[in-house]
Formats: sequence, C-alpha cells, structure tokens
Amino acid sequence: MKAFQLIAVLVSVFMGQGQAKADEGIEALISDHGQNSKLFCALSNVSEAKRWVENQTNQYDKFKHCSVSCFLTLRCNATEVWMVGALKEFKDLFDDGNAEVADLRADEYGISLVTKGKAGYDAECARQCDAKYQVK
Repeated sequence: MKAFQLIAVLVSVFMGQGQAKADEGIEALISDHGQNSKLFCALSNVSEAKRWVENQTNQYDKFKHCSVSCFLTLRCNATEVWMVGALKEFKDLFDDGNAEVADLRADEYGISLVTKGKAGYDAECARQCDAKYQVK
C-alpha cells in the first residue's frame, strides 16, 4: 500500500495535478512514519524549494536544478534529494520535459555544496549556484 501511495504522490507532484492533492498525500505518508521521519523530507519540501528558487534573479535551468538540490539538502538526506532529482528527469522522459544528464550533474553539484560544507544556508546555495551556472 505504501508503494502505491508514494507513486500517487509522485504523480501529483510531478504531473501538476494540484499542490493541495500532493500535499495531502505527502502528509498521509509522513504521518504513517511519525512526525520526525525524514523518509519523505525531499518530497514534502520540493514545492517550497521551487517557490524559493523562482524568486531568485538567475532563472537559468542548471541554476534552478543546483539551487533546489542545495536547498533540499540543507533540510533532507542527500541521497533522498538525489533520488527526487532523478525522478524529475525520469518524468521528463515521458512528458514534454527535456531530460538531460547535465540536469543531474547540476543537482549533484547543489547537493555537494552542502555535503562538502560550502553552503550552510539558502542564500549561500543561490550564490554558489549562480557563480557556477551564470548565463553567459
């Protein structure tokens, strides 16, 4: 049953079927695992991360990937954040998205900023990702 719930949440989040529905599904999954569970941390924070990145100056695609991954890694397990990025690229294979290995590399760079101690807060994520992925 949990696997089916997770798939339904992923579909809601990534196919744009309404944030309220996705949030409801995520809440149900998290509550099944206890208040302090990190199991679905990245999924429960991805909407906030995307909103935060949309308010940044640099809107280049790789900057977005890097910043969202960095933002999420400040809050969640790095492996889980990488999996969410990989799922996003997988989704792009089947819809009108543009699946790219370079997107996964930008996700990995954002994750590494936190895991290597180069970014400890949101603004530092944006600064580091902007420096790496400026539109030239």
